[in-house]
Amino acid sequence: KTDPTITCDSNVVHYRQLHIHGANGSAPEHNKRALQYISTGQVPVKDLITRHIPLDDVLDAFQIVKKGEAIKVTVEPAPAEVSAR
Repeated sequence: KTDPTITCDSNVVHYRQLHIHGANGSAPEHNKRALQYISTGQVPVKDLITRHIPLDDVLDAFQIVKKGEAIKVTVEPAPAEVSAR
């Protein structure tokens, strides 16, 4: 990176009791272990996705995250139309 410095609001970190962790990639074994935790329910990832936004409303997703109204937002494309045969 040419500018590795980041800034953040320390009040947000303090009052929301956030933790900031750095990571430098992962080994295949780490991914395998993570999938095991998820598949056995040890990590309740379903609870982490708190909003599902249609692709048409993608700009709203950015505002939701910016305001801290959700933990994780997924942007989902419209389902593919089934063609008549």
